[in-house]
Amino acid sequence: MPGQRRTRAAVAVWAGVFLAATTFVVVAASSDARPDLNFQQEGHWVYNVTEQAAFHVNGGTKQVDARTGKVELTGAVAMGQGDRQLSAVGSGKAVVFGKSDLAVAATVATPGGDVPVSLEVPGGPYYVYKQAGTVVRFAQLPPVTMRAGGTVGEPAPLADGTIWFQRVDNGTLCRVKRDAGDVLCPVDTDGRQGNVVATGDQVVFVDPSAGTVTPFGEQGAGQTANLGVRVAKDARTATVAVAQRLPMVDPGDNRLILAGLDGLGGERPGSAPITVGLGEGDFAAPVTATDAVAVLDRTGRRVLTFTPTGKQKATTPLPEGAGQPRMTRGQDGRVYVDAQDGAHTVVVDHDGSVTTVGIGKRDVPSPDTPKTPQPPVNPPPVAPHGKPQAPSSGKGAKDPAKTPPKAPGAPGAVQAQPGNATVKLSWEEASANGAAITEYRISWRSTAGGGTDGAMSVGGNQLRADVPGLRNGATYVFTIIAVNSVGTGPGADSPPVTPSSEVPGAPGAPTAIAGEDGTVKLTWAPADGQGHLITGYTVTAHGADGSTTAAGTSTEPSLTTAAGVLTLGTAYTFTATATNELGLSSADSPSSGAVSPYSPAAAVGGPSATVADSTVTLTWTTPELNGGDLAGYLVEADGLTPQTVTGTTATFNGLSNGTKYSFTVRAQTRQRGTTGATVDGAPATAEATPGRAPMVDVTGASSSGDRQITLTVNVSDYSSGAVTCHVVFNGAERWTGGCASGSSITVGGLEYATTYDIYVTGENSFGRGPTGSRGSARTNDPPPPPPPPPSVSVSKGGRYSSSSCTDPSCAYVVISARNFAANTSYSVSCVSTVDGTYWTYSARTNGSGAFDSSVCFFGYRGRQVWAVVGGVESNHLTW
Repeated sequence: MPGQRRTRAAVAVWAGVFLAATTFVVVAASSDARPDLNFQQEGHWVYNVTEQAAFHVNGGTKQVDARTGKVELTGAVAMGQGDRQLSAVGSGKAVVFGKSDLAVAATVATPGGDVPVSLEVPGGPYYVYKQAGTVVRFAQLPPVTMRAGGTVGEPAPLADGTIWFQRVDNGTLCRVKRDAGDVLCPVDTDGRQGNVVATGDQVVFVDPSAGTVTPFGEQGAGQTANLGVRVAKDARTATVAVAQRLPMVDPGDNRLILAGLDGLGGERPGSAPITVGLGEGDFAAPVTATDAVAVLDRTGRRVLTFTPTGKQKATTPLPEGAGQPRMTRGQDGRVYVDAQDGAHTVVVDHDGSVTTVGIGKRDVPSPDTPKTPQPPVNPPPVAPHGKPQAPSSGKGAKDPAKTPPKAPGAPGAVQAQPGNATVKLSWEEASANGAAITEYRISWRSTAGGGTDGAMSVGGNQLRADVPGLRNGATYVFTIIAVNSVGTGPGADSPPVTPSSEVPGAPGAPTAIAGEDGTVKLTWAPADGQGHLITGYTVTAHGADGSTTAAGTSTEPSLTTAAGVLTLGTAYTFTATATNELGLSSADSPSSGAVSPYSPAAAVGGPSATVADSTVTLTWTTPELNGGDLAGYLVEADGLTPQTVTGTTATFNGLSNGTKYSFTVRAQTRQRGTTGATVDGAPATAEATPGRAPMVDVTGASSSGDRQITLTVNVSDYSSGAVTCHVVFNGAERWTGGCASGSSITVGGLEYATTYDIYVTGENSFGRGPTGSRGSARTNDPPPPPPPPPSVSVSKGGRYSSSSCTDPSCAYVVISARNFAANTSYSVSCVSTVDGTYWTYSARTNGSGAFDSSVCFFGYRGRQVWAVVGGVESNHLTW
């Protein structure tokens, strides 16, 4: 690629000073319980200068629900949040908080100079210092800094976390990928200056003064397309497109331009640009929400919001405050307009509705403010599918305050096509403001050429009208006003238009064929230009409900409506008008036949599966049919014969137990009111494994030890997985464990001499099965008790007197032996503490294993004597 440039910057090492102080977070709740914090990229953080703290604005509830402790920052403060960290960047310093507890994790130095652009994208947040050409990513600590090598333009973020911008000095287009450590500039624009815009999953380069748009990527630029409009070089362009429209503010005449981007690729011309006057003011670059455009009037201090088709949604004044407000796009698809001092923010929701949120007053208590206990509040009841139900309005309940209806808003994008003594008008629907629009009043005034003023009205569901009887050559301006039961809304003017007799002939009646994607394909015979070049055709859809819808424009006598333009399931006829190079339009063609646009049905609810033996039964709920008529449901699984059913259940038999099957259910629909071919809807899947509970038979049981029985089993598992056996003895479960056919199971701890009735039930993932064949067995009798152990005792017997023992205490020692073997002789020893074993003799037991013997004598007072018989020692007797 000529002129390709690459810039690489080393990752800077940031000096982080970790703070020991702890900050607190208070969550708005109705009790003292403090729930765990789980912040995501929903919502927006704002630094309040007065409170010296950051506050979290919930974009969904439009309330402040959290805050940090006090941290001092100077200058204009930009904030951004990532997956794990929250950062507040002031002049020369940034404070990083943990997302889980909002405690300060670090403070780091930051580049000086201009206030950075904060981008919340995956892998971010990023802060882009345009003048310094520096990008800082705060996804982790330390932050990563990258330099582009020169001043850069406004950055455009992609959904994957890549950001693109243009270097102002040489025009190259540069990018930073998610988690990258440098800036690469792979695309050369040959020095052209413009704007980088994200649209869908790609980026484009817009040259406002040339009125062109060019897609580009890593490999360079693609095919340049015409935007259909040229604006000043200093036009202020949004960095993110919306609904294939590129919003731009032309400061020369204060107009919002919504240029079409659907012509990229060259397959068909892009949609004509829509222009909306903004009035007096100094208007910043537009910022897009998910399905809306927001424009900030810096001098008038107001926010204007529009639909992607140019219909004005709201005009909201900003609260009073010092300094310039700052408008950013949040990662949640909303737009936030912050006061410079952080005292308030204005939330522009996905659809362009606007809410002002005050910050730093009583929305969240400060960390040192004691909490006042509140009575617990019951959560709202939950309806099926998890959606909260509206609270009951029974006795004692108060219905929420209802916003009273108001007069309608102004219609949007009024267009006028001149014809022969006629003008065709079309406009965007006005906001009903709580009361249905009953009519549109049309008036016209002649601004030149001597035409006559007039008025008429059409129904509230009509968005086009033909005004006949006008003067050719006269110039007219038409005003459209919406009316509801409350009153009339503001008017919207058309551009000046001049009818002429040099109009083309009407095209032929269109042929309409409904596609399977919500589109309708139309073809018609070309119009006779009557000597002038036909430059295009305009097609109008006429609904059976009386509505009119602009179906699209084409330079050829054919058109396929874009998906989403028509209401699915509504019957439409179509007419076409031709326009020549003079800007004059023909009469309407004859109407086409009626067709009803439809698209494949959404996924069915569920499905859920019920399993049985070799069987799976699926049930589901009817899906959104997206305008088609339900023909039935297609139910499929690999290796099985598909089924087509008309109800919301299907049963598959003859399946293999223990095998997992994956089923897919699709609704089949066809164009409403026809019997044509069907189209398959979105798939919904369910997995199921058929099977059944097992059965276990007892094949044998017998006593196998002291108070234990061993049984054998036969297990019928039906190929349905592992089995757990529950063994029951006389009605009480005595053993549980894995088992298989032929398993031996031993159960102990039973009662002696008891007969047990035995059965076994098996259990697997399908449940517990029935009782099989039973068995029985008797435990062993109790064994005889063991004999008592041999014992010996000594006692003092009768007086003994002899010349060898003269002390008065001399007496026989009586030795008694019990529980010895019967009729057996044993050695008997007499032992004392005086002489040790002083006598040994033999004694014989009787038939009871006992004897009493008085052979030994003893005569030492206070001393001990004892006996040993056959090794068994007696008691020690103190004499």
